[in-house]
Amino acid sequence: VYSNGNIEMDNNAKITGDAYVAGGTEAVADQQSDCTPPNCTDFIFGKNVAGNNRLDVAQSIRLGSSNYLGKIELKLKKINTPSDITVRVMEDKNGIPDKGEVLASGILAASLVTGQYGFTEVTFDTAPYLSSNTPYWIMLDTSLDSSNFWSWSADSLQGYTGGSPSWSPD
Repeated sequence: VYSNGNIEMDNNAKITGDAYVAGGTEAVADQQSDCTPPNCTDFIFGKNVAGNNRLDVAQSIRLGSSNYLGKIELKLKKINTPSDITVRVMEDKNGIPDKGEVLASGILAASLVTGQYGFTEVTFDTAPYLSSNTPYWIMLDTSLDSSNFWSWSADSLQGYTGGSPSWSPD
């Protein structure tokens, strides 16, 4: 069965083979934010920065409308050849990511990222339903490597008002 929408069945009907539903994403992003030069800065992670191991980096978000989250795009660049990144969508627990409540995860393939800033898409294993105006976290989990690491484009004016960035050594 192939469908462009929900599959609804009556009279005890059942599918005995495969069912494919064409997913898709919203035509317009719920959230968009990008810095404007000269207010763009590098937020280095995956290595030790000023005596701190920046391994897990996160951005809190609040959606404008309740919906399923099928993908995100992150403005990143890589330095040399870092490993793939696990990206998680997590619930909020008192202003920090709740590591016990992972709603979805996906892999950001390092091969899709260059040494110049660009938006890279990450899709998730499941599309969690997120409620509007509720804090959630997008968390990137890396390993420590002083030669192969990442940079996330940051807005020094912190123009995104839907959440805040954070990082952790673990």
